Amino acid sequence: MPDTGYLYLTVDELCAGALVHLISGVDAQHGLATAPGAVATHITGYTEWVREGGRLLTIGWDWQMTAHGERVCLQRIGAPSSNLMLQSRARRDLGHARTVELLKEYLDGFNWQAATLCHISTRYG
Repeated sequence: MPDTGYLYLTVDELCAGALVHLISGVDAQHGLATAPGAVATHITGYTEWVREGGRLLTIGWDWQMTAHGERVCLQRIGAPSSNLMLQSRARRDLGHARTVELLKEYLDGFNWQAATLCHISTRYG
C-alpha cells in the first residue's frame, strides 16, 4: 500500500486515545465596519492537538471567542484539518467528507476549550 500521508484509524480507535494540546494562537484582528465611527471586532484563532504513539496524529481547527455574561467561551468554527482517514470496523476508508464530519462531532464533544484558553492567556497575557 503506498504511503498516502494519512493515519488510518476507526472511530473507536480515535476515541480510545488522548489528544494533547500542542499550540494555539490568536489571528490578526480585523474590525468590521458597522456604521460611521463604529467598528465591531471579534477574536478568532487556531489550535493544534496531537496524539503520539506509533505515527503522530495531528488535528487542527479554528475557533471564535464569544462572551456569555462574564464567561469567555471558545467555539469551533469551520472544518478541522488532520492527517487522519477514518475507517469502518472492516477497515474500509470512510472518505474525506465523512472523516471531516465525524471529526467535527468528536471535537464538539471534546473539552479542548480550557487548555486552549489557558495557553492563549499565557501566550498573550
